[in-house]
Amino acid sequence: MQAVSPAGTYLRGLPAPGNLLAEAPFWATLLLCALTPGAHVPWFEISGLPIRGTEALIVLTTLLYAGAGLLIGRSSPIGSLRGPATPFLVALVWASITLGLSPLNGVDHSGMAATLVFAAASPLLAVSLLGAMQPHDVRYFLWRLTIALAAISALYVAESVFSLGLRSEIGRNTLLDFGIERVRGPLYGAATGYLALIPALGFAVHDAMEGYSHRLLGVVATGVLLTALIGLGSRAALLLLAVFLVLLGFLLRGANRKLSGLVLIAGLAAVGGLAIFAQADPGRLRSLDDSGRQMTYETGWRVIRAAPASSVLMGAGYGSVWPWYLRDAQEGERLAAGDNLMQTSQGPSLYHPHSTLLEMAVELGVPGVVCFAALGAALFRMLARSRSQGAWSALAGAVFATAFGFLFDLFLFKNTTVNLVWWLYAVGLWTLLFPKEASECDS
Repeated sequence: MQAVSPAGTYLRGLPAPGNLLAEAPFWATLLLCALTPGAHVPWFEISGLPIRGTEALIVLTTLLYAGAGLLIGRSSPIGSLRGPATPFLVALVWASITLGLSPLNGVDHSGMAATLVFAAASPLLAVSLLGAMQPHDVRYFLWRLTIALAAISALYVAESVFSLGLRSEIGRNTLLDFGIERVRGPLYGAATGYLALIPALGFAVHDAMEGYSHRLLGVVATGVLLTALIGLGSRAALLLLAVFLVLLGFLLRGANRKLSGLVLIAGLAAVGGLAIFAQADPGRLRSLDDSGRQMTYETGWRVIRAAPASSVLMGAGYGSVWPWYLRDAQEGERLAAGDNLMQTSQGPSLYHPHSTLLEMAVELGVPGVVCFAALGAALFRMLARSRSQGAWSALAGAVFATAFGFLFDLFLFKNTTVNLVWWLYAVGLWTLLFPKEASECDS
């Protein structure tokens, strides 16, 4: 059989047959997670603990790829502290230690332990899958991922704008403060989708500007992803999109490239905005006030202030302030309807901290903050590398911009499917910018 060149592979958008077979379990997992309505997702019970089928599937897929890596002689991907996944994996180890010392017991304890397994699965799957590829294969994989996300998002947008009837009665949103059903689906929610969509947008913009044979497809994907971002009806999504535009203007070299990139995004965003706001009400986007989040952040600060110095240093213990898993699994409809408050020892709060940084600071203490800072440093290193090389500017800006979303919602620990997409882009970008270091992590 004649060998397929990297250029030819990219031109068709498909990997070589052997690589396609190796990727098949991942694509099957992604499509099942993206297209299976929530009402039809199976649940499993292990010792009284409910486990969502999609999260169990991601864990099994992770075990498959990690196990295959061990069988072919690849070492653990956690061997280097230079990649973006490792600081978070270290934080998960610390979280498991503090959970073992926490006052939680019974199913609540088991549920929070399960969240650590789900949280570890996403970065480990990204590292195991992409670590088996050469940098040019990673590039083509991210292109296929971007096109897949654009196609999935187009379906979600069509359902929100045209009411195709794909959502079940349970899946319909009862809070219509946006005038239409906010864009969302099984893969990502309206409040969390930007973590997946903005990195995909970054790659699509790169392809639209520099993809040569794929420029038209890159332009189409950029337009679809921008429309989906606007259709989320999320103030955080628009804020992070603005951050991405600022970073793109900083990273792109040459006035002409800066202008063409920003004009491309502005023009397509205008078209997408017209499509959404022909029916949607922009009223909810005019104010950044969120009393629930403000109350939660104030309560988190009171927990830190009221704790003894040793608890501030070591953290309150994972799950000790916000044991959110069981409620998330059992009361999804009530939470979606806005019944999401709880009472803590230091006052009222949303049922989870709605901030990754707050989670790591309050429950994991100084080690959590250090790990959070180390992850941020790895993302900033990729941003600086992109600037110095003049390479992958749009993707680097997009990945870094989404990190500000860690201040607004509980990612990495929660929202497994969205986390998986983000880790694929973050680990993929690291491989593209630091190919030698990435190979040393997995050799």
